[in-house]
Order: sequence, then structure tokens, then C-alpha cells
Amino acid sequence: MGDVQTLLHFRGQALTQFLLVATIFGAFAMGGVIALIAHHEKQRLRSLLFIVLSLASIAFVLASAVSVLVIPFATSSMTLSDKAAGGLMVLYRIAIDTMMVGMALLAAGLGALGFMVSRRAGVWTLCATVVATIVFIWCAAYLSHVLH
Repeated sequence: MGDVQTLLHFRGQALTQFLLVATIFGAFAMGGVIALIAHHEKQRLRSLLFIVLSLASIAFVLASAVSVLVIPFATSSMTLSDKAAGGLMVLYRIAIDTMMVGMALLAAGLGALGFMVSRRAGVWTLCATVVATIVFIWCAAYLSHVLH
């Protein structure tokens, strides 16, 4: 029971940081959606980017909302039952998974956004997004490796 409580407390602290990041990313994605609404060129690509960035925003909003449910319990010092701690762990996983989906959608949207300007700009933004995604995945895998 103590190990689950300790893990839950640690994840609650991490979730407070994820909440901030999800909020910022969600606002950024919504800014892209608003910019696309005002832009009227390349209809097919604009429509695809609109959908991708809208879904990213929704994922970040969901991650933020679920985080708000979990944080008060995960960061408090009160003792929880095994069932309650397990339930909070499931909600934590949902928050993290939806944030990762939002990040993937945002990366895809950013990678394709340059193609609205020109083919050259599109290639550069796509390459930069791929490199950033690879670095992020490597960092996550490295952290997972050193923590186990």
C-alpha cells in the first residue's frame, strides 16, 4: 500500500507540471486553428490541418480536465484505499495518454503547416518536427531506462 501511495504522490507532482504544459500546448494548437480559419488558401491541406489541430486542442483540454481531477488526491498526504489509489492511477494514465495523443497531433500539424507556405518551408518544418519528435522519444526512453 505504501509503495502505491508513494508512486501516486510522485505522479501527482509530475501531473502538476503536465497540466501546465498541456494548457500551453492546447492554447498553441487552438491558435493554429484560429489562424487557419482566417486563411483561405490550399483548401484540402487547410481542412486537414484544421482537423488535426482541433483534435490536438481537444486532447489537451481532456488531459487538463482529468489532471485537475487527480492532482488534489495525488498530492495530498491522506491515506487512500487500494481501490481509490488504483482508480487514480487509471485516471493518471488517461491524462498522460491523452496528452501524448495531443502532442503527436500537434507535431503532425506543425510538421505539415509549412506546406501551406511553400514546399521548401514544408520540408523544413517537417524535418524539424521529425528531429524534435525523435529527440523527445529518446529522452522518454532514456528516462524510463534510468528509473527502472
